[in-house]
Amino acid sequence: MTPWVPVLTGETRRAAIPSSGDIRSRRVDPTVVHGFAFEHNETTRTDAQCVNGREMRLRGLALLATTLMLVFTAGVTSASASSVEETPTTSISMRGWTPPRNFGGGSGAAPALASYGGRVYAAWKGAGADQRLFFSSTGDGVNWTSQATFGGASSTGPALAVFNRRLYAAWKGAGSDGRLFLSSTDDGRNWSHEVALPGAASSVRPTITAAKGRLHVAWKGAGNDTRLHIASTVDGSSWSAPRTFGGGSSAAPSLVGDHGRLYAAWRGVGADQRLFAARTKNGVDWSEPSAVGGESSTSPGLAMVGNVVHAVWKGPGTDQRLFHSSAVGGLHWAPPEQLGGHSSDSPAFTLASFGFFLAWKGVAGDDRLFYSWAPTSR
Repeated sequence: MTPWVPVLTGETRRAAIPSSGDIRSRRVDPTVVHGFAFEHNETTRTDAQCVNGREMRLRGLALLATTLMLVFTAGVTSASASSVEETPTTSISMRGWTPPRNFGGGSGAAPALASYGGRVYAAWKGAGADQRLFFSSTGDGVNWTSQATFGGASSTGPALAVFNRRLYAAWKGAGSDGRLFLSSTDDGRNWSHEVALPGAASSVRPTITAAKGRLHVAWKGAGNDTRLHIASTVDGSSWSAPRTFGGGSSAAPSLVGDHGRLYAAWRGVGADQRLFAARTKNGVDWSEPSAVGGESSTSPGLAMVGNVVHAVWKGPGTDQRLFHSSAVGGLHWAPPEQLGGHSSDSPAFTLASFGFFLAWKGVAGDDRLFYSWAPTSR
C-alpha cells in the first residue's frame, strides 16, 4: 500500500527584499509545533548598515510615517484583519499516518467521529439490514472500548458533535422514517432519551457541529426535496426555525465551525457530483457557493485546524478512492490529493488530542470499518 504521507500546504508570506541587497534573507530549519512543521524566514542586517547615520535617519522618518499611517487608518483595521484572516502565513506538513486498522462491528453506511473528553468517539449504524446505532471510543488511537448501542435506529449513518461539554448525536429514523433525532451524553457512556428535531425531515443522514456558541444541525430535504436546511440551538432544547442555505444536493451536507464562522460543504444535485462550499458569520447570511475542486457521489467530511478548513471525500461514481483538500478561511481550495484508503461512502474526519483522525467503511460489499491517524506531537 502507498505510504500514508499526505502533505497539507498553504503559501508562506515573505518580506520583500530590496534589489540593493541591503537585507539578506536567511533560510532557517522548520519549527515543529504540535507535530506540524512551520517554515519561516529570518532577516539579518550587517553592523555596518546599522551604524550608517543616514540610514538611521531614514528609518526614523519611516517609523514616523508608519505611525501617522496607523492613526489615519484606524477606522479600517477591521478590513485589514479580515485580509490577514484569509491569508495563510505558514506552510504546514503533516506526516506519520498509521496503517489502516479495523474497529467496531461493521457498517453499511459512513461512520461519524468526534473528539470528546480526550478521547475519539465513533458512531455508526449496523451492517447490512441492522439499523441499530453503535458507538465506541479510543484514548490512544489503538485500543477501543467494546461497541455499545445508543439512541434509536437509522437507515443511514449518524453524526457527532461536542457542545456545552456534552457529546451529541443526530440521525434520521429507520427505514422510511425521515424524522431527525438527537441524543447526548455527558460521560461518554449513558445517553439521553432521543428527541425529534422540530420541523426536520430528510431522506439521508444529517450533519451536526458547534460554532459561534450554538449547536447547528443541517440536512437535505426529504424525498425529492434537494434543498439544504439548517436549524440551531443555544441550549440543546429550544431550536430555531429551519432555514434554507447554499445550493441543492442529493446527499447530506457537512458542517464545521469555530468561534468566528460556520462552514458547509456538499455535492451537487443528481448527476452534478461537484463539491461546493459556503460560509457564514451570523448563521443566516451565507456566502455564494464556491467550488472545492473535487467530485463525489456522496458527502464530504470536514474538520478545522486553526482557520484552515479541511475536506475529505470519496471519488465520483464508482471511484472509491479517498481525497483531501484544504482552504484557509474556507476559500481558495488547494488541488485535491489522494489519501490511502478506499470506501463506498463518505469518510469521517476530526482533530483529536493526539492526532488527525480519519475513519471510513470499506469498499462496496465490505462493511468493515477502518481508521488511521497522524500524531500531532512528536
